[in-house]
Order: sequence, then structure tokens, then C-alpha cells
Amino acid sequence: QGTARQERSDGRSAPRRARARPSHYDVLGITRAAGDAEVRRAYRRKALETHPDKTHGESAAFLAVGEANRVLSDRGLRAAYDAELDLLA
Repeated sequence: QGTARQERSDGRSAPRRARARPSHYDVLGITRAAGDAEVRRAYRRKALETHPDKTHGESAAFLAVGEANRVLSDRGLRAAYDAELDLLA
């Protein structure tokens, strides 16, 4: 089985991502226009919903929520992340 290829805008083919991950915004359930306070509220809500003690040991979702908060609560990291999303769009 070969690697799936996707045509890029410059005509060259690029490897297709095996599985698209949800964006940090999707993980927290917010839009890109969300402010700092909204990011904080969404993080707290999702952290409680996905905490391993509450979900009987499932930590992958909780770790994703933590990573999303880490990136989106830092202005520099968020700007870089948004630029990356724009490139992928």
C-alpha cells in the first residue's frame, strides 16, 4: 500500500495527513475570535469534563485540553498556531 498523496496548490503532490486532528479551538469548543477570558472559561469547563478521575482513567482528552489551553492562552503561541491553521486551510 502506497502513501496517499494530495495535490498542492503549486502542482506538486504532498503526503496527506493520516488523520485530521481537531483544532485546539475545536477541543475547547470555542471560535478563533474568542478572547482570553473565554479561553480560560472553556478550559476550566473542558478540564472538569475530561479529567481522568471523572472519566475513569481516560487521559488523552484531558491532555488535549491542556495542550489547547497552553497554546491558546499564550499570545505568541496562539499567533503562530493561527498562522499554521491559515496555511493548512
